[in-house]
Amino acid sequence: MQIAPYNHAATLARLPAPPLKPASIPVDLRTSMVAQITRIVAFRLRSRASLVAATVALQALVLILGFTLGFSSLREAVLSNVREQAWDEMTRALQQVASRLGSFSKGRLDEDERARRVAQEMVDSLHLSNGSYAVIVNNENRLLCRPGIVDLDASENVDYSEVPLALWPSGESMPFGSFYPRSTLIGSMDFDGDRAQIAVSYLPQLHAKAMGVQPERALEAATDRVMRRLFLVVLLLGGGVLGITAAGENLLVRRYDSMLMRINRDLEQEVLRKVQEGLQIRNALIFGLAKLADYRDTDTGKHLERISRYCELLARALKPEFPEIDDAWIERLRLASSLHDIGKVGIPDQILLKPGLFTLFERRHMEQHTLIGADTLVAIRRHVGHDALLDMGIEVALQHHERWDGAGYPMGLAGEEISLAARIVALADVYDALTSRRVYKAAKSHAETRA
Repeated sequence: MQIAPYNHAATLARLPAPPLKPASIPVDLRTSMVAQITRIVAFRLRSRASLVAATVALQALVLILGFTLGFSSLREAVLSNVREQAWDEMTRALQQVASRLGSFSKGRLDEDERARRVAQEMVDSLHLSNGSYAVIVNNENRLLCRPGIVDLDASENVDYSEVPLALWPSGESMPFGSFYPRSTLIGSMDFDGDRAQIAVSYLPQLHAKAMGVQPERALEAATDRVMRRLFLVVLLLGGGVLGITAAGENLLVRRYDSMLMRINRDLEQEVLRKVQEGLQIRNALIFGLAKLADYRDTDTGKHLERISRYCELLARALKPEFPEIDDAWIERLRLASSLHDIGKVGIPDQILLKPGLFTLFERRHMEQHTLIGADTLVAIRRHVGHDALLDMGIEVALQHHERWDGAGYPMGLAGEEISLAARIVALADVYDALTSRRVYKAAKSHAETRA
């Protein structure tokens, strides 16, 4: 019989289709799935650098989010602290001014030219932080001294009597001219066009008020400087924490990574061992089933073993010409070939074991073993689902008596309509029949068989 490429379309159209039902996963597919999952898990475990980086990035995101959400509250707290520090500094400076001026002059400051110039020198010499400065006004709330004043007489034209002063912390607002405090008052007011924090001390012996002025813009700038330093500190501390976290996590992940890899390898080996055991059991059951049919034919001897070996040799010889043939395909053929005569279990002994020629009725009955074998395997496939070995076994059992010229049975297939596996088994079966001794003939040699 000639070997040629096989087209499955015609044969598959004639085979009974299994019912549509949930099918179990074939063993070889399960093996592939387990191996694939194992590779994926192993890859993820080996990517601990990505895992550590993702964790550190998440922690950094949480830190940044926390700092962002708390920024307004933190800035307000810093601004309040800077403002209180400015008030404290201005209060101490005003007490110093009051003490020195009180010891120098006992009359009205605005009427004592010499004392006023001393006060101006004191105001000019004060060096307060964050742009703060001191101012002195008389009882009528007219400006007497301020840093940088040259013409003292001209300064008295500036009047603050009606400027609202908002007291801290009550927020009560009253005209500046209505305050003659016994102790230092603090609050805020518009001073020379800018909002400013104010500290006011009354100097009754001099009939004047000493004021500490802290422009709000300077406070904001000071607060921004503090916030920048805080941000730098948080950045450095956060970076340090993240670095320590990354190092510690890397050590922990590496430790458990190795442990998980070891467990994974053990599980993979156990799964593969179980799969191999299942395959061995399946193959043994298939071969045993085929052997039952073989035992009914007393003339065949080691027929199944020889057929399997011949099919393997033929398949390896044909491998370069047929791309579908690989090692797995050859292994399936080796097992499936043993199923070619499984249908003989349904043939009566008086026909199967008849030593002479068959009658027409007996031959027709004998030819039914191909259909019985294929139907048996199809019934098995209905229960276990599609399996590459069963599919090939059905083709072999059904078609191994078909002929290239279409004169075979049971369906009269011709040429490439016959599956490649069935053609190989047919050749092996004919070769074994010719080279084996039977009760009605002697065995032919290899050379005679080839001829």
